[in-house]
Amino acid sequence: MKDHPLFAIDIGSTKVAFVVAERDDAGEVQILDAISVPNRGVQRGVVCDLEETAAAIANATRDARQYGEGVEVAVSIDGSHIEGMNSQGFMPISPINRAIQREDVLHVINHSRQVLPAPDREQIVALPREFRVNGQRGITRPIGMAGTRLEVITHIITGQISHVHNIERAVELAGFRVAEMVPAPFAAALGVATQQERELGCLVVDIGAGTTDVAIFSGGTLAWTACLPIGGGHVTSDLVMLLKTSPEEAERLKKEHGRAVVGNVKDDSTVEVHQIGQSESKFLQRRILYEIIESRMREIVQHVKLQMERSGHLGMLPGGVLLTGGSAHMPGLPQLFASLLSDPNVRVASPKAAGSAGVRFSSPEFAVAAGLAFNGLQSREDALEPVSGFGNWKERIMSMFQL
Repeated sequence: MKDHPLFAIDIGSTKVAFVVAERDDAGEVQILDAISVPNRGVQRGVVCDLEETAAAIANATRDARQYGEGVEVAVSIDGSHIEGMNSQGFMPISPINRAIQREDVLHVINHSRQVLPAPDREQIVALPREFRVNGQRGITRPIGMAGTRLEVITHIITGQISHVHNIERAVELAGFRVAEMVPAPFAAALGVATQQERELGCLVVDIGAGTTDVAIFSGGTLAWTACLPIGGGHVTSDLVMLLKTSPEEAERLKKEHGRAVVGNVKDDSTVEVHQIGQSESKFLQRRILYEIIESRMREIVQHVKLQMERSGHLGMLPGGVLLTGGSAHMPGLPQLFASLLSDPNVRVASPKAAGSAGVRFSSPEFAVAAGLAFNGLQSREDALEPVSGFGNWKERIMSMFQL
């Protein structure tokens, strides 16, 4: 019997993206629908208006029932409250040198999850990075191996309880139930990075309107995550204040004429600007527009570089830098990243999949929703769960490799 399609919802600062995906008989991902609608209920990745957010979700998913009666969805969570850390778990194998079983893997992972977050925080994701048997490193599938000691390094991502619950509530008000919640940096990376890039080690930067999400992969697994409270929307705000324009005019200038580096621009090159309270438009030197934009984009790249330094992976990612999100296509942005990170291997990345909605889907704005879909479909096959099943999504153990 064929599985029902998977519903994925990315709740962003300016939009809600909805994707319906399934695997065909050959195992290939098929995108049945990809929809993006405006959302004014979220600021910097955090729900600030519950009803507005729920309405945006309902609007994006209004035709969802035609794909089946399933009401469970994979949903993203974003915001600077998201924090990642690595934790270690271990257990002896008894009798000595018996074959490691599924229950052993569950036990050692759960041991690594025993770190206590602050009272206002809770775990969102537990992602095994590496297993060790008798000290041997780099093991991804320990089941069946013989040993006396099993260890695991787990990447644990936590978030503030109130923000997690607000996402759940908004989804419920729209008529759905959360099946799994995935941090946006991780989802975006799964949506655009290839397996080879993740194996080599790569940086994925998702530049949204209110946040910039950072995910670093090493050896095929997630090594570092961060959500920065700055994004492309700050460029728009800068233009509004400095050029005295409306937000709509600022957004137009950014999209139609924006550039992330000043470069060689002639002094007599101008762009038409409509200012608030002025009956006639004025002409602004293009160089000034570029300087305003470059200043903010340079700040974003510097924050990303700081995260790479903190993670210890600066200059150590042969898979390169992948840029995605709504601001990824800004001209000059790859060159700015390449210059400030001293990494020439920078590219703009979009999700790819076949299906009736594949063309709409292949846009950076669907990176997070794509990762939710890919991860959700994969977890149906590779999920490691107790015999009794999961009580709720918070007990789920995600994995980037078959355990």
